[in-house]
Amino acid sequence: MVKTTKLRKFAVGFLVASMTICFTGLGQSAFAASKTSSKTFTGKYVYSAAQAKKALKNKNVKLVDTRGADDIKKSKNGTIKGASTMVWQQISHTPMTDGTKPGEANFARSLSAKGMSKALGKLGLGVNDKIILISDGYATGGWGDDGRVAWQLIQCGYKNVHIVSGGVPALKKAGMKTTKSVVTRKAKKVTIKKVDTTSHDITTAKLKQNYSKYTIIDSRTAEEYNGAQNYGETRGGHLKDAVNIPFASMFNKDGTLKSKAALTKMFEKKGISKNDYVVTYCTGGIRSGYMQLVLQQLGYKHTYNYAESAYRWSNTDSAGTAAYWVNLGK
Repeated sequence: MVKTTKLRKFAVGFLVASMTICFTGLGQSAFAASKTSSKTFTGKYVYSAAQAKKALKNKNVKLVDTRGADDIKKSKNGTIKGASTMVWQQISHTPMTDGTKPGEANFARSLSAKGMSKALGKLGLGVNDKIILISDGYATGGWGDDGRVAWQLIQCGYKNVHIVSGGVPALKKAGMKTTKSVVTRKAKKVTIKKVDTTSHDITTAKLKQNYSKYTIIDSRTAEEYNGAQNYGETRGGHLKDAVNIPFASMFNKDGTLKSKAALTKMFEKKGISKNDYVVTYCTGGIRSGYMQLVLQQLGYKHTYNYAESAYRWSNTDSAGTAAYWVNLGK
């Protein structure tokens, strides 16, 4: 379970720092899956620490930490040597990019193709680059930022994107060198032709229009599901008929993802079928973005991350969602 104090610290930092800078030709063999334990989750977009370490022997692979530089400096493990940094807020509608605030329409959704091209160009991350995304593992306070960023890059047509099960702690355990410093990549021209906002993305309007069609997963903590307003949500509670499967429940004690068999069993016990149209949400689409990526790789055919999440949906007066919100807060 994600520690409440850690989450509250994030919320305060998000609302304040969002107005500042903190809103901040490899062959197939190199990316082929190596032999791993059945207890280790790997997939199209997920590497084990061993796989990531092997892939990073190729200097053309770009390692990106999805935390801000200040957060990396303050963290226990720092980051992996050679990593640059970016945060999901830099490629989303947020106070940092265009002034969009939590609860407003489009908050936390991906920028336009033009906006993505500009932002990713500044970060030096081209569509054809081979990219490994990292963050703190769940066991050390990770929020799933790496999965969220991967979800957005995939929207933009990036094919060779991976996150690392267990994050920085797992890579450190695998023998990779850590540091408190990050590298700066040279800016480059990037052209995003389209941001795919249909395959694994859903808007407030579309969800509301076909609400009964979807099986909805609330990936927040049980405390949040039952009404806690830890991050400035307009109202406490949850989406009507949503099933609570906390983000934390996907991980082993060491912060690595549980096995595919264990995860599939967990979702099935909650009544989630592989043929369901599944919508994941959290507070601002971070934890739920990670969960959507996992569900997709488990073979769930129709999965969508609701990026605007509880911030927008709980703002029932503005979003017009009162009929589909179980109000448990003040």
